[in-house]
Amino acid sequence: MAVIALLALLISVPTLSQVNLVSANYYPPPSIEIFSPIPAPDVHSTASVPLQVRVNVLTNEADITFIRYSLDGGANVTLTNLTREDGLYYWTTTKGVFAHGNAFSTEASLDNVEEGNHTLIVYSHAADGKEMSRTREFTVDYDYVPPQPQLTDSMNHTAATTNPMDPTGTAQPTTNTDSFQPLENPLPFIIIACIAVSLLGAGLYLRKKTRFSEIGERRKLS
Repeated sequence: MAVIALLALLISVPTLSQVNLVSANYYPPPSIEIFSPIPAPDVHSTASVPLQVRVNVLTNEADITFIRYSLDGGANVTLTNLTREDGLYYWTTTKGVFAHGNAFSTEASLDNVEEGNHTLIVYSHAADGKEMSRTREFTVDYDYVPPQPQLTDSMNHTAATTNPMDPTGTAQPTTNTDSFQPLENPLPFIIIACIAVSLLGAGLYLRKKTRFSEIGERRKLS
């Protein structure tokens, strides 16, 4: 029975390690993760900015009772609608060693945020009175347009995203510039053209000479 138990333990260890590798988080506790607002240089284009925060603590640490935040030095706003996740794995600075902890998440909305750069400070408060904080700089620009990916055709030319239009909205004809590529070395073609013209001239000359000779012979016979 002891041998069977040892074999079962050896088999279960690599399986557990594989699970850890797949599901482990990258911010070992104690830590605060701010998923939104997104940091600069990325930009939010609306006055309503989502707030998504997660606080990670070790399994032997006190639970997080509330999370609060302050925007641009303003009054603190307290959030108590926390979602708890237990038994999570976290990467550590030691290879192959994982930390075990619990996570407390919350979501809210930062409304009526003006254009420009902003500073958000998030605080977590634990049941034992311990607090942590993290700062996030972000930017709001109502007129911001995300860059559009460019499409390319099979000839590696940039393809137009819309048909070319004049100010009246009438579609304009397009020209395929690929059919008007200049010759790299036109000299061989010029030589061939000269030879062709010379041969054509010589043929016409011989034809006329032969015809005049036939006319002269006829006159002699008459």
